[in-house]
Amino acid sequence: MSATSQGLMEVLKTLAVLHPDRDIVEVRTKWASGGTMVGRTRSHETIAEWASFCGGEPSIFITINQLPPGLVESPLNSSVFDVGGGVKNEYVSTIRWLVVDVDARREDSHKPATEAQIAEARGRASAIIRWLDIYAFPKPVIADSGNGVHLLYKAFLDNQSVTTPFLIRGFTKVLHEKFDTDKQSHGASQVLRLYGAVNPKGGRMAAITHIPELLEELREDMLKPLLSARGILWKPRKKEKDSVDKLGEFLEHCGIDAEECGDAQGSKYVMAECPLCGYRKPGVAVAGKLAGGGYWFRCFHEPTCGGARWPEFREAMEAEHGKFEFFSTKKEIEVEDV
Repeated sequence: MSATSQGLMEVLKTLAVLHPDRDIVEVRTKWASGGTMVGRTRSHETIAEWASFCGGEPSIFITINQLPPGLVESPLNSSVFDVGGGVKNEYVSTIRWLVVDVDARREDSHKPATEAQIAEARGRASAIIRWLDIYAFPKPVIADSGNGVHLLYKAFLDNQSVTTPFLIRGFTKVLHEKFDTDKQSHGASQVLRLYGAVNPKGGRMAAITHIPELLEELREDMLKPLLSARGILWKPRKKEKDSVDKLGEFLEHCGIDAEECGDAQGSKYVMAECPLCGYRKPGVAVAGKLAGGGYWFRCFHEPTCGGARWPEFREAMEAEHGKFEFFSTKKEIEVEDV
């Protein structure tokens, strides 16, 4: 079988596993020069043909969660402007796949991994699967990314629930701290490297290597015990309103380097690194407080944690750096749900 035929078969196998209902898939093609094309289709064959046409030079990514049924299809070679940009987190109703990215350890992540480094990543991936067995996790789909290993857990998580982003970020944080996995927690509109296409960084073909005989779904009630055992609790709070602005003190409490900027509507702090997803770029994350109103947070790095707002941001920061008292005269109401 030729490399082209093998790639086509692998792409079709990938899509059959990740999108068995042939729902809308968004395809994002990125060239090293910086050019990007975005398209959407239900046709697995069209995506396979596109990957074959592009060859091994660009990186090709696909969405893995369920997109809105009313989303308009568009050619895969459409410009980002024509399509209106990539789909946003809030448009996704259900998280269908939870991905653990076990990248090969190397000093420069921009360089391809060696075979020995990839073998070490496979060892860590196996250790993660064994450890999650303790918490009755289902078996994942396993794939080679070209420079590491992906563990794909089939899931059914309500993206409209306020707890889902918190649980996903907590899960990502636990695995990063214990197994040195990718620390970026991905949002609902996350894209994944298309298996069957070549990873330009190293020239290896990304491919699914194992599919469990029984593909069980990961549910919310499986994630909560794991996070609870690691000291991460979900405590929703009532909306915060106070005349005293303690945002600067809170950011300092959490060790966050942020620059205060003038804002007629209240205070605003601009960060060079998002504390939730770890993405580094000036202005990637912003927090503020409305005059006489509530606190707010926004990460602009779609699709990783662009859907996170103040409650999720504060919860994650306090879980890592300890509780911070915003109110001196009013008592907060907290409800544990773990």
